Amino acid sequence: YEVLANAAAGKRRPIAHAYLRRRIPRELAAVIEHATAFKPENRYADVAALAADIRRYLRGEAVQAQPDALVQRAQRWIVRHRQAALNAAFGIVAAAAVAIGGLLWLNQRQFEAERLREQRLLAFSSEVSDIGDQVQLRFLQTEGAIKNLADSVAQILVNGQESTQRFFLLDDFRDPARAPPDLTPSASRPGRISVGWPVWIVPDGTDRGAALAQIRRLAALQDFIRTIYARSAHMVEGGGRDLYAGVTPTLRSDTSPLGAILIALRDGVTARFPGWDGEPGDFDPRNRPWYTIARDRHGPQWGDPYQSIGNGPMEMPLSVPLHDERRRFLGVVSAAFMPDLMIKALFEARAEKAIRALYLLDADGHIIAAVGATIPLQRPAQGAPLRQVFPAPELLQRIRSDHTGVFETQLRGVPVVFAFNDVAPFGWNLTAVADPHELFSNAPVGR
Repeated sequence: YEVLANAAAGKRRPIAHAYLRRRIPRELAAVIEHATAFKPENRYADVAALAADIRRYLRGEAVQAQPDALVQRAQRWIVRHRQAALNAAFGIVAAAAVAIGGLLWLNQRQFEAERLREQRLLAFSSEVSDIGDQVQLRFLQTEGAIKNLADSVAQILVNGQESTQRFFLLDDFRDPARAPPDLTPSASRPGRISVGWPVWIVPDGTDRGAALAQIRRLAALQDFIRTIYARSAHMVEGGGRDLYAGVTPTLRSDTSPLGAILIALRDGVTARFPGWDGEPGDFDPRNRPWYTIARDRHGPQWGDPYQSIGNGPMEMPLSVPLHDERRRFLGVVSAAFMPDLMIKALFEARAEKAIRALYLLDADGHIIAAVGATIPLQRPAQGAPLRQVFPAPELLQRIRSDHTGVFETQLRGVPVVFAFNDVAPFGWNLTAVADPHELFSNAPVGR
């Protein structure tokens, strides 16, 4: 009765295995559902169609009663083509491995490139720091030497005896019969110079007898002056790190970075080394900037760079005031330092050839010295100070905040790398400009 009632109502019991508790395959269940559909139009058209679908099921193919979805078609293809599927799987795995390996390689290459880039920046910064240390050493040792000379001058003025050493006045320099034997044309200024003897100048209106008495006492320092000049020149040009090390070299020209050493007393009596016959007859040192910067002060004083005579290198005065034991002012000892030539010597000795220029800047960013300049320098008139500010606001800001560092930027629209380092205790900064292409040429960038 139940079977007949269900048949009349079109109801079927769930399809299940008659004896075993196992799932009827999806395709076989679909064939049974299709063959026993309640409505005739939903059944197979004939027995042949049913038989064909059963044969498809037995062959492991998709049955007409329930076509395969994409996933089932792929699964069925894999079952029928196991070796090909296995080969394809291996190929996919291999391709994935190659892709992952390639990504890892690119990532490693990028990491290595960045590491090399950082190493080059560090090496660049380290060399600039070393050059800055050498600049500091040269300035400090020159300052110490001029300070020693000033102390000696003050002692001799107060307590010294007149010397029998030979000396030459400006009139002697201008008289061929009395001039120093080594008087030759100057390589850096108009006129003739002597690198063996200073010239002594007695201004008009000065008590000549008193002036000559002072000169005879100070003439005892002529050898000391020669030594300081020669050793300073050798230290700067030869790369020495100790002003007093080695043998004093013999100079044959006035192309030293130490342009001149001057002793100027409060009455105007002056000694200049190397001796030069080009000083005007009305020369009065007391009106010169190198004298006035030290007149009312104590200790070494560095002045602003100014244009030297004959459009030569910029000169930077280092002046030390003279005082007796009662602290009364006696005069000034000064050195006309040529920082451009010192920077040039260090620039030419650099190990990092990507460095295109070196600049020595003061605390306000004014250019003190430059070599290999990447910006045009505005040369002032003769005797006027150089007050050109370095045209890189970002660099100047970093110098004020960090004092030492390295960074990439642009200078006048051109990519550059700056490295900067403090030159203590002067408040100056040494800045190097490098070409980034050359600097990083040994560090391929994986970009």
